[in-house]
Parts: sequence; structure tokens; C-alpha cells
Amino acid sequence: EWLLTNSRGGYSSSTVIGCNTRRYHGMLTGSLDPPVNRIMALSQCMEMVIARKGVYKLSTFDFGDTFSPEGYVNITGFRQDSGVHFDYTLGSIKLTKSVYLMRDSDTVVMVYHFKKIKEPVELTLRPLVGLRDFHSLQRSSASLSMKNVGNAVLIGHDTPDSPELCLNCPNSFFEKTRNGGSTLIIEKTWKEARISSKTSGAPVYSSHR
Repeated sequence: EWLLTNSRGGYSSSTVIGCNTRRYHGMLTGSLDPPVNRIMALSQCMEMVIARKGVYKLSTFDFGDTFSPEGYVNITGFRQDSGVHFDYTLGSIKLTKSVYLMRDSDTVVMVYHFKKIKEPVELTLRPLVGLRDFHSLQRSSASLSMKNVGNAVLIGHDTPDSPELCLNCPNSFFEKTRNGGSTLIIEKTWKEARISSKTSGAPVYSSHR
């Protein structure tokens, strides 16, 4: 297992193959009243790289009797310093995914750095938003609302004073889909994508000032 903390009760934690196996595992657990009242905001991301020669899964999920998808088979290295770093080999493509937790802030940054790219590739991320008490488990889909703010999107429950998760990627914007979801659009071809997520309590913009 690995663990990153932010000195205010928040943390990011999972396993060395990127598969959550405990209820306390997640990309971002924030504290609404530091260091207590902790919320599992971002559980994990479904990650996929689409190239001309194939589709490569990065993420791994534990369903008790099976793992699916099996993104761990593409991991060739893991290390931890101020963040955690996963090295992937995807055919001829080399990719390093890094996770950092910002000090004194409920903000996690996920960096995808591509190496040896000889052709255009598409990186698809589908965030699995929890926004639940970090002691509890969520066994069904919760009703969540989403609204665009500039090049970011705010996700929260349809209840007053609900905490929210802000998803943001520089040089990109979120485009609403027909089913009410959101697609992240990268405006240019980048060798590196930085995705950041942060939690905020009510009012909505308290952590963005």
C-alpha cells in the first residue's frame, strides 16, 4: 500500500498496482472540519489509452472473485517520493502516471507523462466520484449534480450545503454530453496531462477564492 497526507486530515491512498481493496482507499479524501469530518471525494479513475495499434487499460478494479480491467499487467515500475509514480509500457508507448497531494489543501494532482510517442494517442479518464463519509461504503449510484465553471466542473449531491468536488485540467474544457455527463476536451496535443481535483464545503466557491 501507499499513503500521501496533507497535514490537515486529508489523504490519498491505494495499492502499488493502483487497485483499491479497502473502503479507506481513494485518490482524494478531504476534511471538511480539519482534521475530522472526512469525505471520500474521488474514489478512483477509469483510465484508458487508445492508440492506433490497440486499446490499453491502466486501471484495475477488484470485484472479489476477479480483477477487471487488468491494467496492472501493463505496470513495469512503482516508486514513491513526494508523490507516487506508476510506470506503464503500452506497446511502444511509455507512460508515467504520478499522483501528488498538495500540502495544506484537499487537492490531488494526477500527471500523465507520455514518452516515445510516435503517433497520436487518446487518454480517456472517467472519474468515480464518491462524496461519502470515508468510514462508509457506497453500494449503488448516488444522485449527483454537475455544473461547468470555466474550464472546470463542480460535482455534488442534490442537497443544500453539500460538499463538492472540483475537477480541472489546464488547457482543456468540459463538454456536456447528451446523457448529462461530461467529456474532457484537450485543446492541443500534449505529451503531459495534469488533472487536479479538490473538495470544497458550502458555499460553493469557498476553496476557490
